[in-house]
Order: sequence, then C-alpha cells, then structure tokens
Amino acid sequence: MVRSELAAVHGIAIDRAALHGSGADSEPLGIYQTPDVLTEAMGGVPDYAKLTSMSAKVADANALVDGGSFGYLTTPLMAGKLK
Repeated sequence: MVRSELAAVHGIAIDRAALHGSGADSEPLGIYQTPDVLTEAMGGVPDYAKLTSMSAKVADANALVDGGSFGYLTTPLMAGKLK
C-alpha cells in the first residue's frame, strides 16, 4: 500500500512538472511555459470549427511527421464535454 501511494504521488508530481514546470531549480520547463506551443482557446464550449482548427494548426506546423500519433491534452471537465 505504501509503495502504491508513493508511486501515485510521484506520478502526480511528474505530470505537474511536465505540464506546469517553471524550468528553474532543477524543474523541467512545462508545456504551458514553453514558447510557441500551439493552442486553441475553447471559450467554454468546443465546437466543430474549433476542433478542426486544432488539427489544422498541428498539420500546418508539420508536427505529424513519419506517421506520428495525434493526441489531445485537456482537463477532465473538458474531456467530459467532448464526450
């Protein structure tokens, strides 16, 4: 049980640093802090135009090379809205 709890806490810390890390004090620079990361503001409710715009931005930046996979990073609430 202790190992499971430690693994969960470490996993959450790694995720937080990967997303929101400051890049200082041995912490990695997170995605939200990295300049030139492609984003699409949803304004609360996603619609077809916004969703296709996200895919178009990635393709336009040549981010899908060599048959790479495509994924989304979102909050649990937005994931629920998308379902």
